[in-house]
This record gives sequence, structure tokens and C-alpha cells, in this order.
Amino acid sequence: IDTEEVGESSYDTALPWDQIHPVPHELYYDFSTILDKIKANHLARSAKDPDFIYLGKQLEQLNKRKAKSELSLNEEVRRAEQTQLKQISLDLENERRAAKGMSVLASTDEWESERKEKAKETVENPESSSELKTDEDTLLAEAGYILIDMIHLLPKQSPSKVANF
Repeated sequence: IDTEEVGESSYDTALPWDQIHPVPHELYYDFSTILDKIKANHLARSAKDPDFIYLGKQLEQLNKRKAKSELSLNEEVRRAEQTQLKQISLDLENERRAAKGMSVLASTDEWESERKEKAKETVENPESSSELKTDEDTLLAEAGYILIDMIHLLPKQSPSKVANF
């Protein structure tokens, strides 16, 4: 989300940035010694993860569209651009699917139909949408991997040295 276009800060009448004073507290863990390793592990995982690669390519496409300074008023040209954009999105999706061993989609119509079916399932079965599905949420899965890295990389401390929450 582009915070310059969305959110309170995008309004002319937005309040200026403010910050409250931090509450003094005991240092629970010193992460500074492991941050470089955690970042390296994250970058290595995300460089090979088809979903992260897909997100990166989507971001590139978004930035290309945002950088465009002219927009045609010709309806035919606009429709052609829209068709081209849908095809680029489908190609990216199929690239992701192929990398994950999933079946590729033949057309944008098939992709749209699949998305509508998933949305319908969510509406008809709302309790399944409240489950954590890390296979469908790349960022959630990566957050879990980062937490695992932190657990393995932090020096082991005795329970008396760990602060109680």
C-alpha cells in the first residue's frame, strides 16, 4: 500500500507525526548479535521461494504502471493495455504455479473463475477462513521461519534470566 496515497497521512488535514515517550523496561534479549544471520537466512529463503519471487515481480509491474506519466484516451488503446496487463499477470501466476508444481492456467477467464470459486468457498464455509494457512500466506510462513531462526540462534538462557510477560 502506498502510504502517500492511502491513509490519514495522505490528507491535507492530517495531524502531524507525534510520538509518545517509551516506557522503560528490562532488556529481554539482545537481537543485535543475530540480526545479520536472520536477515541472510531470510534473503536466501525468499530468493528461492516462488511466492516471494512472484510478489517481487508484481511489485515491479506496479511500479512500472505508477511511473507511467501518460494515459491514452483512446478506448481501443486502453482495452488493449488492459488485456496486455491481464496477460502479464497470468504469465506471472503461471510462472509461480509451475515453480510450485501446480497446474498452469490456460486463460485469464480460468484464473478469474478459480478466484471466484475460492471466494465462494470462503463465504459458504467461514470457519475455514479463520484457520492459519501458511501454504497460502507466504508472509505468514516467512514470519514463522524467522521466529524459528531466532529461537535457534539466540543463546540459551536459564528461565530465571528471561523476563516474564
